[in-house]
Amino acid sequence: MKYNDEHFNSIRNIIDSKLISQIGEIILDSIKKNNKILICGNGGSASDSNHISAEFVGKFE
Repeated sequence: MKYNDEHFNSIRNIIDSKLISQIGEIILDSIKKNNKILICGNGGSASDSNHISAEFVGKFE
């Protein structure tokens, strides 16, 4: 349990919540303006990018 707490605390310290919020606003603004959002990846990340793209299409189409 201690390891998990330390792990999650270290992640919380690394994550920049303000930056993530700004990125979310940029994505939302792009969707509202009917602009393109380009998402790419290599290997497993390509699968992740494909998945999030499908989520955006299904949610906002």
